[in-house]
Amino acid sequence: MDNLYLGINGKAVCINKKTGDIIWSTKLKSSSAVTNIFYDDGFVYAYSSGHLFCVDAKSGEIKWENGLSGYGYGACIMASHIQ
Repeated sequence: MDNLYLGINGKAVCINKKTGDIIWSTKLKSSSAVTNIFYDDGFVYAYSSGHLFCVDAKSGEIKWENGLSGYGYGACIMASHIQ
């Protein structure tokens, strides 16, 4: 995998690790903070302003958003189950 995924300034960003070029940049929410970002099986999961986003790792397209109603705006820790 030649890509690096960042959460920065309210965006999920995909960067080519070899060249440093930005492949895509997707605005997630009005907040300037993306407090966690996680890659799993072709998708990037990003937490920003109390919302969880699923972003296609190839295109940067937001596939879904969950407002996590009732959970507040604190830090978010993500993990995935490997079979």
